[in-house]
Amino acid sequence: MELLAPAGDLNKLKYAFAYGAQAVYCGVPDFSLRGGRVNKFTRADVKKGIKYAHALKKKVYVTLNIYPHNQKFDQFKRYLPRVIELGPDAIIASDPGIIAQIRKKYPRQAIHLSTQANALNYGAIEFWKKQGISRVILARETTLKQAARIKQRVPNIELEYFCHGAMCLAYSGRCLLSAWFNSRSANQGECSQPCRWPWKEKARRKRSLYLEEDENGTYIFNSKDLCLIEYLDQLEKTKINGLKIEGRNKSLYYITTVVKYYAQALKARGKARKKIQIKALKEFSKLGNRQYTTGFAFGADPRIQNFSCSRNQSRYKMVGELIKVQDKKNNLFEVRVHNAIKSGSFIQALSPDNQKKVKVEKIFNHKKISQKSAHGGTDKMWYIKFNKPLDQWTIFQSRG
Repeated sequence: MELLAPAGDLNKLKYAFAYGAQAVYCGVPDFSLRGGRVNKFTRADVKKGIKYAHALKKKVYVTLNIYPHNQKFDQFKRYLPRVIELGPDAIIASDPGIIAQIRKKYPRQAIHLSTQANALNYGAIEFWKKQGISRVILARETTLKQAARIKQRVPNIELEYFCHGAMCLAYSGRCLLSAWFNSRSANQGECSQPCRWPWKEKARRKRSLYLEEDENGTYIFNSKDLCLIEYLDQLEKTKINGLKIEGRNKSLYYITTVVKYYAQALKARGKARKKIQIKALKEFSKLGNRQYTTGFAFGADPRIQNFSCSRNQSRYKMVGELIKVQDKKNNLFEVRVHNAIKSGSFIQALSPDNQKKVKVEKIFNHKKISQKSAHGGTDKMWYIKFNKPLDQWTIFQSRG
């Protein structure tokens, strides 16, 4: 199965490939369900990303998955040639008008049907195949048993299935809450996630529905996060073509950790896979999460909602990323710092192939002046001497 990772910017795209993804999905804010607040891609970045991916013999899928009104659809028609000339391996779309326009103007362009189109049955898959769709990203409400039957009935179309990431309370992500409360439409890429807010009763009255709440209210709409790392054997039996990780607005720490363990587990078998899965669950617990669920994979999980809080804060954080080797002999590296790193401290160095504890021996600022600590919030690089050699694509993790 192809492992498909999210990319919210060009840097995350490169890390996703380094940690084992075979493909990534990304998009420019104007026509993607991730707007400008979280999506940092420009058209120039997408072009660089596609060129970078193709040099690695990997793929980039560009999202044009909004549901546009007339004015936006007119903009899309003008913009489409500029997307096609970038050479994406596929375009992810959900709106029939957008799909029809691509088919009409560029009949050879591969199109993947977005999960927003909520394709749940083999009849729908057959319909979309006739419209020229080459891959369907199944609705998240599809069980593995249903997915296997779809593949049996329509074997000559690719299917993709979400395996990890945030879940949406609304059917296939078609939510109206954000538009109602904030005039920010989830279907236009501007979701403000009111489902994660604490809710309170406005007045106490007799009612048949009982809401449990604390001093912050109740998180009745808040879904847990999806995690199917333990069920790769069952996923493989469905003959699904691609596994998709959610999270274009997630951190680099999230991207590297999740992609790494799914990639390793997919390559392993038997006891080796089981060992990786156990390790993965331990590392996933260190990420900020809403607790984990199997979602709809085996039928609706009755414990799919997290009523206690919007998000479980992690005690672990990413503190930096290795940019390049400054002095290999002395283990001196150029580092982009995200959170505080102190001289003399021990931190975890995570790379695509290993994980090890390293000591921060010396820190220098961008002027090569010795410092007691390094801090983020600046575009200036830091130079840090460690007690061990480090690999390319290393990120640094600390507890605290």
